[in-house]
Amino acid sequence: MQIAFTYTAASGGMGPGGMVRNPYIAVWIENSAGELVKTVSLWHLQNGQDRWLSELSQWYQAAQGVETNSSATRAPGSYTVVWDLTDNDGAAVAKGTYTIFIEALREHGSHSLVTGQVAVKGAAINQTLDDNTELSAITVKYQP
Repeated sequence: MQIAFTYTAASGGMGPGGMVRNPYIAVWIENSAGELVKTVSLWHLQNGQDRWLSELSQWYQAAQGVETNSSATRAPGSYTVVWDLTDNDGAAVAKGTYTIFIEALREHGSHSLVTGQVAVKGAAINQTLDDNTELSAITVKYQP
C-alpha cells in the first residue's frame, strides 16, 4: 500500500540563523481497536539525543517511543512510503479496517496530524485524505 503526501513548511519554526528546520514525520497504522500495528516510517534526528521525538505525541503514545523503520529528517517535499500489510513482527495483517496516521512537526514550528481509515480486504484502494496544516495531497493506493 502506497501512502503519498506533501509536506510544505509554513512560516515560523525557524532555527538558528533563520533556517526552517526539517520536519519530524511519523507514519503508522493502527487496527480497529486502536492498537499499533506498524510504524511504517519515522523521520527524526539520528543523533541519539533527540529530545524532540516525544513531541510526535500521537505516534509516541501509540508506539510507546519504540523506534522502528526510522531514518533522518528530510526537507519539505512530496514523499511516498509503503506499508507491506504486515505488522511490526512481520506477520501479514488480517482483513479489516485500519487507520493510517501521518504526524508532522518542526522544532519551534507547527504540528500536523492526518488520519484516515482504509478497508483492507484484498480489493483495490484509491483514497484521498484531508489536508491538515502543512500536510497535503495525501493519497492511499493499493493494487492487489
